[in-house]
Amino acid sequence: MCFFPSCSHLMENQINNIERGALDELKELERLRLNRNGLSHLPELLFQKNGALSRLDLSENTIQTIPRRAFRGATELKNLQLDKNRISCIEEGAFRALRSLEVLTLNNNNITTIPVSSFNHMPKLRTFRLHSNSLRCDCHLAWLSPWLRQRPALGLYTQCSSPPTLRGLNLAELRKNDFACSGYSGSAFVQPCSLASGSCPPMCSCTNNIVDCRGRGLTAIPAHLPEGMTEM
Repeated sequence: MCFFPSCSHLMENQINNIERGALDELKELERLRLNRNGLSHLPELLFQKNGALSRLDLSENTIQTIPRRAFRGATELKNLQLDKNRISCIEEGAFRALRSLEVLTLNNNNITTIPVSSFNHMPKLRTFRLHSNSLRCDCHLAWLSPWLRQRPALGLYTQCSSPPTLRGLNLAELRKNDFACSGYSGSAFVQPCSLASGSCPPMCSCTNNIVDCRGRGLTAIPAHLPEGMTEM
């Protein structure tokens, strides 16, 4: 049973934007359901004042990027649902604050790669779903295979989407030599979203250095544009 103000049910609406600070006064909030809306952007530090938040459902939106500080402050979060979005970028350290997390669902997105050790800070994780993505099983994703093998109950049906020689294979069953990069020289991981140095403006979408704000009814050029932007 849920009593106000400990939980908020906002699912199945047409919410497409939440400004940073919108939840700052809800310090007792424990459960928040925003699934089945039109959210495409997740502001950094949105939950910085929600230390009591334990369950967050953001599934079935159109979120594309998980920023580095998206969940900063939500230290008691136990259940995080991000499945059925359009996530193609997870910035390095995006989940680092979630040491209490027990359930994480990322299935049915557009994820191609994930920063090294993204899930190592979750000792209590018992449910983890990553299937139905576009995982590119190259050298950058090699770390995930032994991580899954050490946790056989997690990440079931996590399969490679590319390269063609590995398509459809279970990622946990692959070995280090299976993960290759053409011309790889051991350089640091390159994030799939090079706009990580800035924030995508609300009402816009940001992928591959392109900020797309077409048809959004803007009356001014957005502030705080990403530094890595090459096209707008």
